[in-house]
Amino acid sequence: MPEGAGSAQAREVPTEGFPNYEVTWTRDSQLLMSIQRGTVALLNPNTGAKTPLLSQVRFPGFAFPCPDGRIVFSALSGNKVVGHVFRADADGGNIKELTNGKFDSLPVCSADSKTVLYMDADNKLEKVGIEGGASQEFPAYGLFARITLSPDGKLAASVANRPGETKEKIGLVPLDFSQAIRLLDFERHRVQYGSVLGDEPILFTRDGTGIIYPIREGQTDNLWLQHLDGSPGKQLTDFKSEFIRDFDYSYDGKQLAIIRGHRESDVVLIHDSGTQ
Repeated sequence: MPEGAGSAQAREVPTEGFPNYEVTWTRDSQLLMSIQRGTVALLNPNTGAKTPLLSQVRFPGFAFPCPDGRIVFSALSGNKVVGHVFRADADGGNIKELTNGKFDSLPVCSADSKTVLYMDADNKLEKVGIEGGASQEFPAYGLFARITLSPDGKLAASVANRPGETKEKIGLVPLDFSQAIRLLDFERHRVQYGSVLGDEPILFTRDGTGIIYPIREGQTDNLWLQHLDGSPGKQLTDFKSEFIRDFDYSYDGKQLAIIRGHRESDVVLIHDSGTQ
C-alpha cells in the first residue's frame, strides 16, 4: 500500500504455501520473504512471482537485505542443532557463515553494509563484520525483540528489559558500542504476535526521528509512530480487523509492505465415560 494511504488502498499480493512471517524491501523494490518451515524467497510485489533462495542451508529465516545487495540471515549450522548468522549474495549464492554461538538470530545489516548486528542465545546484542571474524557483545541489557538500525548508521534500537523487570522499554545503542544504552518508555503498549520469542517487529522511520511498532485495539492491530524527541506520536494505519505479523517501508519511503492475519483455534472436550 502507498505510505500514508488508507486501508482501502491496500492491495493484497497473493501467496501460496506456508504463511509468511517476515517481510523486508530490497533496494530494487523486491520483497524478501521469510516463510514458515524454513524457506526464504524473493517476491515481486507487482506480479506475485516468487524466487526461492538459500535452499542449500538448513532452515534459513529472518533474512535481511544489506544496502549493497547482499543478504544476512540465520540458519542451522551444518548437521548441528545450533543457529548461526550467515551472509549470501543477492541471488543466494556465495554463502559465508559469520558467527559460531549457540543460537544466533535476528540479524540486520548496517547502513554501510560492513557490520551485522544480531541477538545471541542469552538475548545479548552482538555485532560481527560482514566478512566474519570475532564478535563483540554489548553486555548491559537483554534484548527481547528484533533489532532495527537508524538510516544514518549510528544507532541500533530494540526492546530492552532490565533483569528482573517486566516493563519493556525501547533501548537505543550506539552502533560502535561506545556509550551506555538510552532507554525510553513505550508511548503505547507494543503488541506481540510472533510465534518465535523476540521476533515481533519494530522499525526506525526512514528519517531516523522515530520508532514504528504495532499496537492493538480489540482484535485489530495498527502501526504507531513514536517520536524520539518526546513529541506526541500518532497512528499511521487505519485497519479495522486482523493482526499485524510484520511490516517494512520501501527504501524511498513510498510503499508499505505488511503481513496481516488472524489466529484460528478449536476447543475439543474429551469426556471420560468411565467404561472399559
